[in-house]
Amino acid sequence: MIEFKPGCYYVGIWFADGSKDNSNWLGVMWQDEKKYWHIRYRFRYDEGTDDPFDGKDRKSWYALKTDLPFERDSSEVSQMKDTMHKVAGFAAKMYESTPQFAEIEGDMDKGLYVLAQQPWAHVKEMSKEQAESEGIIKKQTSTEDACKNKTKTKTKKQEIFKCQNHGQKQR
Repeated sequence: MIEFKPGCYYVGIWFADGSKDNSNWLGVMWQDEKKYWHIRYRFRYDEGTDDPFDGKDRKSWYALKTDLPFERDSSEVSQMKDTMHKVAGFAAKMYESTPQFAEIEGDMDKGLYVLAQQPWAHVKEMSKEQAESEGIIKKQTSTEDACKNKTKTKTKKQEIFKCQNHGQKQR
């Protein structure tokens, strides 16, 4: 699962459309709050339904993490970004499509905004009550507990970001 967390810095999201084969590839690169770098990517295989939120698609996830912290302007980070461009290119070539890159270069809020703008992203917003009734989040004991700054509750299916205004953004 790709997570957008407070305190992290996101470089971008890569995507390769394999709709001819009912599949696609997606990757993201970010720096955590301790300055370690992460790359996470996945292949998605459509299992025949048109509902992207039904949980029936099969996904193969892969994750990498640096063992040393690097500054954002370092040659190592530049090489990682170049490698992600190449991997997205290979995936797109496999799918006979064009690789896509959505630059973020920012925090969690910017990352969520950029993701939501992509034509290939499936974004669904719901109220806190809807998320609780569908079992995506646990019912909170108090509104104050649910909205201390920005916290995240993740499940296997989706991620819900709790905001100070008590609204929910699901990605």
